[in-house]
Amino acid sequence: MERFGPVPGGGARAICIARRESGLDPSATSSPTGRYRGLYQHDRDLWPARYDRYALLAWELSRRALDGRTNGS
Repeated sequence: MERFGPVPGGGARAICIARRESGLDPSATSSPTGRYRGLYQHDRDLWPARYDRYALLAWELSRRALDGRTNGS
């Protein structure tokens, strides 16, 4: 994350990217393989490590990449 941040644009930029990636659909999956999932189209194979690294226990987020609250955080 340090490699890419901070990214300018704040919330407006984040929404713009999510709109482009998934049409703002937290349950979106790529066709035909379903490899990319969620608002920001996370790679399903990389998702578990990203969750473990960046999600805080206090947030009580689901481990599911297709959970809109989790993949939008």
